[in-house]
Amino acid sequence: MVGPALGGVLIAAVGTGLCFAVNAGSFLAVLAALLAMRPAELFPVERGERQPGLRALREGVAQVRESRLLQAILGIGAVLGLFGFSAVRTLLSVLAEETLHGGARTFGWLFAAYGAGAVAGALAGAALVRTGRRLLVGGALLFSATILALAPVRVTPVAAVLLFLAGVGWATWSGQAMAQVQLAAPDRLRGRVISLYTYTIIASAPLGGLLGGWLAGVGGTELAFAVSGGACLAAVAAGAAVLHGRRVPARRAAAQPPLTDEAAG
Repeated sequence: MVGPALGGVLIAAVGTGLCFAVNAGSFLAVLAALLAMRPAELFPVERGERQPGLRALREGVAQVRESRLLQAILGIGAVLGLFGFSAVRTLLSVLAEETLHGGARTFGWLFAAYGAGAVAGALAGAALVRTGRRLLVGGALLFSATILALAPVRVTPVAAVLLFLAGVGWATWSGQAMAQVQLAAPDRLRGRVISLYTYTIIASAPLGGLLGGWLAGVGGTELAFAVSGGACLAAVAAGAAVLHGRRVPARRAAAQPPLTDEAAG
């Protein structure tokens, strides 16, 4: 929340070099946290029979294919990573400079607004006592709608408000998605299922950056945010349909009970 705003000031004052150095130094805290972990206090889980690499991967994929919840989460996550998350990270500098006619400080404040929303969404999610598909879909819907609403914006304060809401939506979605992925997977497959979910976000983001940059070059941030937001909304709608069982074949739907919030975690 503070970092992007401070970064915008530092870039305007001394350039980008110091910002990269500070960012590199910040990872010392991550390394210190990893070194401070005590493996003896971790909870052991059932591992099952150890499988070779590809067979182990197939087991994780098979688990996803058997769960409407996991299918919806991975499907929405792939599209949000490709069009939404990458759009925010790639296009904010273009939005600040070319659309809003600002500079590094404008970019810093816009990113800070997005970060503030993410903090607010994460704190709100941490206060919840349970997860639910309404929050899962609602967070993704809020994020997608605000990305689409950014398309015609020409005023910095309005863009900052929308980015704050986008941050709330992304934090809500990502927190609910990760929690429900972990709860839906059995102990012995949890790591593999989590890795598949993480891969959908990480692998799609670089491609999304290329796509977002191309769209911005063709039609500016208006076209880029419009396409990104529209694609994300379509993915959320399709994911919600999967959660309600509308795309499950009849013979499989008869064998599976309807998914409820309680069953989802």
